[in-house]
Parts: sequence; structure tokens; C-alpha cells
Amino acid sequence: MIFSTLKIKDEKNKDIDIEVKFKVEDVRRVLEFQDNDKDPIQVPERLVKGLWMRMGYTGYVNETQYDKSKLSRPYKFLVHSTINALHHRKGGFDVSSDFIMCILTCLILNQPFNISQALFNQMVDNVHGEKFLQYPRFIQMLLDDQINNLPKANDDELKLDHMDAETLKRLNVY
Repeated sequence: MIFSTLKIKDEKNKDIDIEVKFKVEDVRRVLEFQDNDKDPIQVPERLVKGLWMRMGYTGYVNETQYDKSKLSRPYKFLVHSTINALHHRKGGFDVSSDFIMCILTCLILNQPFNISQALFNQMVDNVHGEKFLQYPRFIQMLLDDQINNLPKANDDELKLDHMDAETLKRLNVY
């Protein structure tokens, strides 16, 4: 479980501390993942390596991270999208860590995977490591679920650009 305190202002502009708690069940419910506690959070290494080789991976398969530029074209976009949506690092979206490789393996092979627990584990690890906001969209959804009428700044919007031909050209360059 993750415990934290959030400071907000009340109607009289006075600071109020609100305690928030996140559990794996909250991640599963709020993000609407269809997994359960009995699903695995690790995939056998041999299965991951075999799948990546079948996906046309041309890099060295005994690395701890796989470079998406060494994948065949049909899989580059899938890996790129998964890394950008679920990876827990600040930057560097060219390599896929073991956690992402397990998610992709189960996704492609249509196998069960406890993605809620995997994401929660990454969040917990972040609490004890580097202090940067990890999974900000997910955290905001969890906060909105726990705190009614959470004040929001009017200019606090994430602008997403639609994919266009230029984006696809950049993916092709990898």
C-alpha cells in the first residue's frame, strides 16, 4: 500500500491535509484492468526471448533490455506505444525493460498478466528511489477517485497530438 498526504485549500483558502492510500485493487478498479491477483507478473525468460525472435528481433537476445529499432516494422509501433504508455522512466523510450517485455509477451500471446500488480510494484519502487512523478495520468485518476471535487487549474491540460504521416515516418527510421 502507498500512503501519502495531499495539501489542498478549503473554501477559506486554508491548507488542509488529505490522506490518500493506494492499493493494487485501486489501480485495477480505477484503470479498469481485467486482470486478477492470480495472474502472473513474470513470464519465463525463454518465452520472452522466443517471442521477440519470432517478432523479427535482430539484436542480441541475452541483453537485459531490447532495442525497439531492431524489431521488424509491424511490431515497432506496438512496442513504441506500449513503452510510451506504460514505462516508468523519465526518458529514453528506445529500449524495452523486462517489465514491458513481459507485458508485451502476454499481450501478443493472449496470456493472462497481472498488469495492475506490475504497475503498482513500479510505483512502490519509485517511492523508495528517484523522486519524480511516475505515471502522472494514472496517479491523477487515482486521486480523482479518492478525493471528491479535487480542485484543478484551468491551464492544467495535457495536449495530445494525433498521429500523422510524419510520426509514422519517424517510426520507420528506427
